[in-house]
Amino acid sequence: MQLTYILELLKPTKRKENIFLNNIVEVVKNRQAIAAKLKTGEINLSSADFKEVNLPSLSLHYKRKVGPALGHRDRRCC
Repeated sequence: MQLTYILELLKPTKRKENIFLNNIVEVVKNRQAIAAKLKTGEINLSSADFKEVNLPSLSLHYKRKVGPALGHRDRRCC
């Protein structure tokens, strides 16, 4: 059952391709934001410094669908 579900998630679709490409753009923006803060001399960064940064939708998808399908019942673990 779990293997079938994972294989279903891996099937390529146009929507998943768009999500994947958007995630790459978000990761680039996140890394640029981190680099900019590090260049200013801030070396002790926390998640509070990046409140404006959106979590990539694929990570949200993992928390909602894939994590529980793999047996990760506690949403804080993923």
